[in-house]
Amino acid sequence: MQLSSIETRYSKNFSYIKGTKEATNLENYGEYKQKEINLIANLLQSNTGETIIYDVGAGTGVHTMAFSKHGAVVAFEHDEEKLRCLKMNTAGKLAPNVMVIPKSLETTNTMDKDIPNLDGQLMRLPEPTLVRVSGDTIKILRGMTATMMLIKPVIYIDIANAVDISYQYSMLVDRGYKMYWYSCPDYNVNNFKQNTFDTTLDSFHMNILAIHEDVEINDGGIDLPRVDGPNDNWKTLNV
Repeated sequence: MQLSSIETRYSKNFSYIKGTKEATNLENYGEYKQKEINLIANLLQSNTGETIIYDVGAGTGVHTMAFSKHGAVVAFEHDEEKLRCLKMNTAGKLAPNVMVIPKSLETTNTMDKDIPNLDGQLMRLPEPTLVRVSGDTIKILRGMTATMMLIKPVIYIDIANAVDISYQYSMLVDRGYKMYWYSCPDYNVNNFKQNTFDTTLDSFHMNILAIHEDVEINDGGIDLPRVDGPNDNWKTLNV
């Protein structure tokens, strides 16, 4: 893989992997999934206490760098090339409130001793305000049952445009979460480079925002469609 660097919205010299979809967006617009970042940032601003973000599957660190402007970030990544970029992007004074942990949290079950689960991180890390999950969301959710029931962080998961979200629905709703669809377009008209040409062909990413019923966030301020049952899917939406 070929590495390169570029100025982005949150870094003057951001390292990334050439030839990826993320790279194309960074090169054309100086950002990636910015509307998703805006949505999460608005939720973080409503937090009244200490803000701790777990970025699970942090990749090269686009979201990690953005989140670091709003609180302390624990970034989990195990892919060697992505981890290399992540460490370069967050080293020293570049992101002093970011901790990088070179691990996967994609446990196959809560008793898996070879792969750590998210619940196990609570023994040595501060409790998360928000958990962003990118990767195999089912495997990661399996390992955060105690986190969902006791800590009740806001959870934002990338479903990779999957149609069947029945497992995610059951896991979250059974633990007291309300779920919302969010469609993040790849093109942002207010992009960092002020590029008015949309090269993304209207592509987008589907995601789920999950908020525990005990968390005091005004539903009226969340202008997103609710996930309506385990068999609901994003194709019923006008996206």
